[in-house]
Amino acid sequence: MIKIKLSLCMLSAIVVLCLSSCGLIGEQRYFCDVNNVKTVEIVRLDSFEGAFQYEETVLCEIENDDIFIERLNNLSHTDAWGPPYVFEEGYVYIRIKYINGDYDEIHHMVQSIVLNGEAHSGDFVFDKEQFEKLISDYLPK
Repeated sequence: MIKIKLSLCMLSAIVVLCLSSCGLIGEQRYFCDVNNVKTVEIVRLDSFEGAFQYEETVLCEIENDDIFIERLNNLSHTDAWGPPYVFEEGYVYIRIKYINGDYDEIHHMVQSIVLNGEAHSGDFVFDKEQFEKLISDYLPK
């Protein structure tokens, strides 16, 4: 009887682990709907002391955001595994502000997605070279 219970517990644990695995969900994609975008900025994080205690510099505001967002949506990226990365001082990232007040902050390794006032960590790793090329194409020379 103990062996049967132990076997059932082990089997249950295996099933739960398999069903909760990110790999079974399928490939996730970052997508931004340009029709809901208010502004797009490229930003540098100058200092970071914790939640809501940071200084940043807006390096530029993107004028032709539909082309920029199309390029962003087409960047190669994969699902991130493990705990999410966090923004660090010196990171240059993209901030997309939506008409409804939500926003995305996107670095090639870190994303913060704010929906209805709640921040969520993104789970994507963008191709670093493609990401940096996109940003450098829009920064003032």
